[in-house]
Amino acid sequence: MVPSNSLAMIWRIAVNQYIALLRSSKMIVLGVVLVFIQIQIITPIIQCSELMQMKVSVFEPFIAMGNSSVLLLILPLLFLVLMADFPPKGGNHLLYQFRCKKRTWLWGQLLYLMQICGSIILFFLLVTIALLGKQGKFLLNFSEAITHYVVTFPERYGDYINQLFPENLYLQLTLQEAVIHTILFLILYFILLGLILLLMSLINKKNIGIIIDCFVVILGVFSCAGGSTIKWMFPMAHAIPWLHFEAYFSEQIFPMWGSYVYFFVIILVLCTVCFSVVKKYEVGRGTVYD
Repeated sequence: MVPSNSLAMIWRIAVNQYIALLRSSKMIVLGVVLVFIQIQIITPIIQCSELMQMKVSVFEPFIAMGNSSVLLLILPLLFLVLMADFPPKGGNHLLYQFRCKKRTWLWGQLLYLMQICGSIILFFLLVTIALLGKQGKFLLNFSEAITHYVVTFPERYGDYINQLFPENLYLQLTLQEAVIHTILFLILYFILLGLILLLMSLINKKNIGIIIDCFVVILGVFSCAGGSTIKWMFPMAHAIPWLHFEAYFSEQIFPMWGSYVYFFVIILVLCTVCFSVVKKYEVGRGTVYD
């Protein structure tokens, strides 16, 4: 067990870094992403609602965001902008590294990473609900405005709204399942990216960590667009719930539990390596080998 004084230090490290990020000018990028969400997600859903003359579920914009390949390129890149200096090493953050044990400091970084990942997802969930406005209604199932759109307007089969809500999504998952899987997959995806940054920083290769994350994101986008089975090598495919299913048959192309195993195994390996490497980590110098 971790001593109580160490737990207090872990919490203090995570909270102080969290508050510092909230006060940072980097938070402005969230406003930029909101523009993309308004254009790519909210506007098409509102147009669909108006055409169908029905309200949509307040949760559907968030589900669409978490299942859009366009937004799943932008959101990880936003995360990398916010976390580019992770773990922070200047100012008061440097003092914590001198004052506490290396493992305690590392636990603080892991807690901070989880706080940020959870907060980002919660922020976008609340924002998508707010942006939907009066067209939204508290429904715990996919709205008929979405599920009956093609039936009502067969000539509009190619509309963008059908890309946001493919049959693989609303025919294979309930709305509650879609929300839960979307939240968990996105959090696990961001934690994985953050751990790569943390590990590379510990071995004094932070810039390489950013490059690796960018390659993971971009290759994930291209592999998902290509539709080949190679996409399951990258976390993006595992983070998109509807990719796991056939369109009309109740068959899974890749099991949902398999994606959770994929994330947990990689995250566990990265955490294990981080705790191994931090033993030789020296403040201000990175990892030093004899």
